[in-house]
Amino acid sequence: MTALARSAAAGGVVTTQIPALRNLDPRKFGVAVATSDGDTITFGDAHEPFSLQSISKVFALCALVSLDAGAWSRIGWGPSAHHHNSVAGLDLEPRPANPFVNAGAISVTGRLHVLAGGASAAVQSILRSQVGPELPGEVGPGATGKDTQACSDGWQIDELVAASESATSHRNRAIAHLLADSGVLQCDPDAVLQDYFRQCAIGGSVRDLALASLFLADAEDRFRVLPRGERRRVNSVLLMSGTYGAAADVSFRIGLPAKSAISGAIVAVAPGKGSIVVWSPPLDEHGNSSGALAALTELVTVLDWSIF
Repeated sequence: MTALARSAAAGGVVTTQIPALRNLDPRKFGVAVATSDGDTITFGDAHEPFSLQSISKVFALCALVSLDAGAWSRIGWGPSAHHHNSVAGLDLEPRPANPFVNAGAISVTGRLHVLAGGASAAVQSILRSQVGPELPGEVGPGATGKDTQACSDGWQIDELVAASESATSHRNRAIAHLLADSGVLQCDPDAVLQDYFRQCAIGGSVRDLALASLFLADAEDRFRVLPRGERRRVNSVLLMSGTYGAAADVSFRIGLPAKSAISGAIVAVAPGKGSIVVWSPPLDEHGNSSGALAALTELVTVLDWSIF
């Protein structure tokens, strides 16, 4: 798996969209699998923190759905015909296509800004509630048995990354002000944007992120983050819209709900079975990690975790 993924990563390019992420080491590669049976398997750079970026949108959506019974009336759930950071059509149809395009994510952040006092804190709250000091056993390369290492006290906001995105994110500013003009944002758009940049700059490792995502694979209501019906909805949107314009291809290749980030991570959810996170910074033409997609394709085949 490593050779295949590294070969795929060699054809990708590290993002230049956010200056602070330009120096990510393209050789970094980490994998974590968290199972519903309580085991965690790691490989490579699985304990090294990176910026969650768009993966944070999943947890922001979950936070909003848990607080706002009318959340789905404010935002769509289908694929978008436009690029993820497009402003096209926002003046005619202010309701964003889904919560993972930037207009939708900023809308979610704005609503959390009103209901919870901030999206970044709400996302950190969910992450920390799922990854506490006591973890299931962990098996990694060279391990002789269960690894009792406590979870890192992660999920810190990298203020340098947040400031870097803020300084260059002109398109997101346009989106936020259009949403404010149409009444979708009901508070200061600039304050919402700063919250959004800090939310995206939350850091974590693939190991911690796999554990934090496990509630979306929950089939027995053990984690109590979202009721089963809402988990189903979130996973459905992940399947349709979680990997930018490549969602159909990703669904065909791995057959799981998934969310990618320009920092090079992809989280995939196998309902009833577990979660997988792979981090490899070089991206393909769609903005998804080349190496992570290759690794996920092979892992899901070996584990037989596709939902199809």
